[in-house]
Amino acid sequence: MSLEIIKKETNYIIIKVPTDNKQENFLQTEESIEKHVNELGRILTKGAMEKLDIEEKVIEREGKNITLKKKQKKYIKPPMEV
Repeated sequence: MSLEIIKKETNYIIIKVPTDNKQENFLQTEESIEKHVNELGRILTKGAMEKLDIEEKVIEREGKNITLKKKQKKYIKPPMEV
């Protein structure tokens, strides 16, 4: 069983976490909880990274426009030109 996103808003996410009450062992229960918390972390991190993935050349931050630098090609002299 995996996590199920019930509702996703700007400031919060409601998630349904399945549990297995048939587990006899505390260790198994703890491992199950750990697995679901890790899955939740992956979901939230993916969402955060998608927000940061932009194509724009100018970003507004704290009311100021910031221009992104373009990658500059580095020129490396061949050993024979030294």
